[in-house]
Amino acid sequence: MSSPRYEIARTFYIRADRDSELISFLTKFAEENDICFGAFVAFGALRKATLAWFNQTERHYEEFPELPSPHEMASCTGNITLRDGHLRIHAHAVLTDQQGNTRSGHLSRGTVFSAYVHLSELRERRSNGEASTNPG
Repeated sequence: MSSPRYEIARTFYIRADRDSELISFLTKFAEENDICFGAFVAFGALRKATLAWFNQTERHYEEFPELPSPHEMASCTGNITLRDGHLRIHAHAVLTDQQGNTRSGHLSRGTVFSAYVHLSELRERRSNGEASTNPG
């Protein structure tokens, strides 16, 4: 198998600050803890959020109108990578409104009411047995 293999270097269980913007909160946490490669899952509730979808033809994200009302964050998964020297948080979320309607897509922004994140810093396990938390 030629695909890279990864192992967990460190794990964190984090409660995001109320009224913080979730993507910015995760970026700051990763910077403060020297995390440049990882994966996370999150759940909770957002006061408002903006989702997007990736237009594969045009090769860019197109945002949907902001969801201005509270939504449960039934699921949110994503990763942390280092691209061109900058941390990048890539997250997808499933959000549910008070009527049970769901919306999903790339999470561009989300204002936290309550959110918990299980984050794993990953390192690449190379064929020579060495490990790196900055693959590529």
